[in-house]
Amino acid sequence: MKESNFTHSVFVFCPGGISYNYDFSNYSGSAYIIAYLRENGFSASQYVSNPVKSLSQCLNEIAAFKPRIVGFTVFNENFLQCASISREIKKHTPGTLVIWGGPTCTMHAGYIVENYPFVDVCVRREGEETMLKLVQALDNKNYRLPGVDLDSIHGISFLRDGKVVENPDSNILVKNREIKNYLDRYPSPYLNGVIPPSDGPKVGVVSSRGCNQLCIYCNSTHLYNHRIYTHSVDRVVAEMDFLAKNRVDDTPIHVGDDNFTALTARAKTICKTMLENKIHIPWSCVTRCDCLDEELLDLLRATGLTSIKFSLESAVPRVLRAIGKVHAPEDVPSDNLEKEYNYIDRLKKMTAYAKKIGIESVVVHAMGGLPTETAEEIQQTFDLVNRLDIDLAIFNSLIIFAHTPVHSKYRQYGYRLETMNDNPILSKTIHTDPAVNEKLKTFAAAQNEFYEHMDNHENLRILSLSPQRTEISGYFDHMILTPGTVIDTEMADWLVYNLAINGKILHLFTDRDMMEKSYNPAMSVLYKSLSPSTRYTAYYIDPDGGYRGENADMVIPTYPTREVLSDAGSRIQKTYGSLSTESDPGDPRALYRFLCNLSAGPDSFQHLISNRPYPYFQNLCRWTSGWANCRVLETVIVDPGYNLRLCWFGEPVGKVGMTTAEIARRFNEIREEKRQRSGCVECPANGRCIACPFPHPLEDSEYCRCQEDFDVSPYAEQVGSFDVFKEFFAQKEYIGRTNTKLFIPKSSFNCQ
Repeated sequence: MKESNFTHSVFVFCPGGISYNYDFSNYSGSAYIIAYLRENGFSASQYVSNPVKSLSQCLNEIAAFKPRIVGFTVFNENFLQCASISREIKKHTPGTLVIWGGPTCTMHAGYIVENYPFVDVCVRREGEETMLKLVQALDNKNYRLPGVDLDSIHGISFLRDGKVVENPDSNILVKNREIKNYLDRYPSPYLNGVIPPSDGPKVGVVSSRGCNQLCIYCNSTHLYNHRIYTHSVDRVVAEMDFLAKNRVDDTPIHVGDDNFTALTARAKTICKTMLENKIHIPWSCVTRCDCLDEELLDLLRATGLTSIKFSLESAVPRVLRAIGKVHAPEDVPSDNLEKEYNYIDRLKKMTAYAKKIGIESVVVHAMGGLPTETAEEIQQTFDLVNRLDIDLAIFNSLIIFAHTPVHSKYRQYGYRLETMNDNPILSKTIHTDPAVNEKLKTFAAAQNEFYEHMDNHENLRILSLSPQRTEISGYFDHMILTPGTVIDTEMADWLVYNLAINGKILHLFTDRDMMEKSYNPAMSVLYKSLSPSTRYTAYYIDPDGGYRGENADMVIPTYPTREVLSDAGSRIQKTYGSLSTESDPGDPRALYRFLCNLSAGPDSFQHLISNRPYPYFQNLCRWTSGWANCRVLETVIVDPGYNLRLCWFGEPVGKVGMTTAEIARRFNEIREEKRQRSGCVECPANGRCIACPFPHPLEDSEYCRCQEDFDVSPYAEQVGSFDVFKEFFAQKEYIGRTNTKLFIPKSSFNCQ
């Protein structure tokens, strides 16, 4: 490897979308490129960072590599995060080259380089050999793009003199399709130390690339030309053996092929070789019912397979023909659909057999809103899936990807593609048939409850200002916008540097009408500004109390603390899923008495374990010794005047435009002024009292007397520590009241 005081290439796989993931993790696609570059003498690394991060922290950590090139793996879901970080890299280090790759770049390379000038080059399709040629050419010119002969490198797109240049596809795999197991040309990311074995369950294994089917909705059609390209059996078995010997727990390793059993004989050989070498490891894969038999299922189970996912898409033979699932696609069937009927029957048999032999998790993928599909036919698919003996069904709404066969005829099929700010990458597939739309919405509302239920619970904790951090991090994890606050360009630009990547934005409105009018304009500004987060959730204030979101499960009840802790409070249902608020001096007094009573009991821990979970207390922090949002700056509250608060009852500690360091400094000044006025230094509670500068609705004098009389901080912190049980009860409640197998991912991918 060439010696240097810099890294030739650093690769970034951004978390994104509306997932709960904050990690910058290893990714198999970039890991292959890293291994290949290293083999050819160039230094290359993956940027990996697990804790929540701000944009500034990411930039500093990436800069520590001293990279000549920063490469991004781009999907539609993480597009904005990639763009946000790339823009800042170019702004701070203009000489660093930014190169994008991944499925989104293959589909939209020209649009990206034309509209996002901080992207120097897009690499389309397979990246290993294209990236090596690009790095070699750049290395010869000391990584100065002018003067590099980019025209000679196939498979890239770039901007020259304001015009998009899209070189011919490299077609590396197609050109070498006659070479058996051509993928073995690329070193194993695991066996060559790029990905640690502990990351195996998160990253998975790739045994082949591509798919040989004809489904009209799948972007694999464009990416791999209906072909499958394989690793050798020995290579796959060697990786599985390595991961089996070095695994840290029983979390399954996912084999991420589009269809692991597409080449059935090969799949059987892999399993038999694993058994011959006594390799047993928990793992999972995706399959089709017409690409395996009972013998293969037995072999899969014997090697340790714990989860298998079958792709169905539709239980209606005519729809299966229209999408090309088991026969060349035809809008008007040319025969009696025998293949499709057989496919559905075989799915029933194979899923039943998988359960019979003890595979722990048998999953079926289905899809709604398919071309020519009616609302009644969507219902037929749901009904069949619910009758199957399976553990889970994943139901995706169709997403139309660019360059897929369905994309070329989407208007003819009755779809509309809505874009955000005219960006085709951020498009939304809308079916123009009202009955189909209504059916999809109905099932989404019914089946998407778990995500919304848990998301709502996280929002509840944020509104209570109950921190999870232990120290200031230089940015906010969450932001609450009070009624009347508008997200404009000034606000969005401030967010870029002061909100965590994928941090939560909760927007409160006075009524539902205002919420619905403001939602899309707010999202448009966030997208246009390349916000580091689009995890934006809106609630309106319910006239009957509490907050309500757009969907039925997005409800946050609120109760006065004095009511929750009274004898009658035991009748309040789901208290762990509610917010205990304070508006009257009786509320903090009730909480203080409750904490005093806890201290007087024989075992406060046992009391909290034995009784119903209490709600999130909005101002529990003032009774702790230091467990408070104002100490760690986890959440900031913004009002219509762009004033910033760290507490619901606090005075402003800054304005939008200030850095978190300035906000922290101003808060400390306010707190110290308050300590001086209150005589905290001479107070017997000094050292254990948090000295809350904003004890409203209590008067300062009463708050101080309570703190002097008794130290309740250990019990307040004990109550706060039970927040983790609230999450457990929230999940348990959802599972207890849900008996359907169906589940709809928030971020839906078309499956094979």
